[in-house]
Amino acid sequence: FHWGSLYGSSEALALIEFTQKHNCVVLYIARDISHYEQIQKALSFYNTSLTILAFSNWEVLAYDHFSPHPDIVSSRLKTLSQLPSLKTGIVITTLESLSQRLCPTDYIEKYSLSLSRGGQLSIESFVTKLIKIGYRRATTVMEQGEFCIKGALIDLYPMGAKKPYRIDLFDDEIDSIRTFKTSTQRSIKVIEKINLLPAREFAADTQSIVNFEQNYIQEFGKSDGMIATEVSEGRFPGGIEFYLPLFF
Repeated sequence: FHWGSLYGSSEALALIEFTQKHNCVVLYIARDISHYEQIQKALSFYNTSLTILAFSNWEVLAYDHFSPHPDIVSSRLKTLSQLPSLKTGIVITTLESLSQRLCPTDYIEKYSLSLSRGGQLSIESFVTKLIKIGYRRATTVMEQGEFCIKGALIDLYPMGAKKPYRIDLFDDEIDSIRTFKTSTQRSIKVIEKINLLPAREFAADTQSIVNFEQNYIQEFGKSDGMIATEVSEGRFPGGIEFYLPLFF
């Protein structure tokens, strides 16, 4: 198909009608970030039933010493987790995002965790698992990808979640799970079950680090660089996301 004379938000309306008519998944590649945000807003305005997934740009320069903002990583991981089961809908991205290597399709499922009220949870092993899938320990949970241990309470802000969760333990049993506000730290609503997406687009477990070391030597012929040394010791400097293929 070729469409012409689509001005303003008429392109978004045409996309929605096309997707509904053909009952398929449409990948929309925006020209740049500005166009990406524009089409996303237009689709949200017209759409009432279709699933609209946004796969945003990291918005950092390649191989710079800065990592993407946690909100961006959270949004990307949420989209990647929903893609395998998506039958009808629109996925919006940019050419830059589309040209980057991604984690394998089974990565999200492999490194996700599920918690439910009444289930068993050992704090020590749970903390180890959280660190392996990229979560950061903090004194107070304020943004996605952070967790905090306060005695028998675990505050956790999963990637892809709108609000953080507070897990109350009774010995090794999950007594309650509640959402809370970061600004007041007060609990809001009781939840029966939560799913935890990994906090990064690559894993931080032993096997992933071994993969990185082997692939780094294969690509660069040596392993004495700052990046290689940091990762070998379990630290992940800013901008490590651009080395993502080496972890797999």
